[in-house]
Amino acid sequence: NVKSTNFVENFSEEEGRKALEIVEKILKAGKVDPDDKNDKIITQDDIKIISPFRGVVKAMKAIAPKELKDNIGTIHTMQGKEAKVIIFVLGGASGGARAWAASKPNLLNVALTRAKNYIYIIGDKENWQDLQHFDIAASSL
Repeated sequence: NVKSTNFVENFSEEEGRKALEIVEKILKAGKVDPDDKNDKIITQDDIKIISPFRGVVKAMKAIAPKELKDNIGTIHTMQGKEAKVIIFVLGGASGGARAWAASKPNLLNVALTRAKNYIYIIGDKENWQDLQHFDIAASSL
């Protein structure tokens, strides 16, 4: 849950920074869960950052390290691709943008099914928890 107050298009810098912080922690540890002896070593190629919004992807690519830029895309561009770790950056500056992303289960379903092992959902829970389909995800977290 990242309280998002400052948006440019649908991008929240707070959410973007949190996504990169998670990537950095995973890569530094070499694993998602350092305490799990069965957890496989994770590299940057095992991590993808996705969002329903092009503005979020564009902004994430602008602040991400060069070697991570190819692993950032919209849900649509990641369709058919998988990764051990998916970081789903919700964004969504307005209720209308969020309602569009939640209007069909497809966006959330594709995001969730891209993750082979782990998914992180980053967003302002207050903004998303009552939206169709996302309410189920919010109650599961």
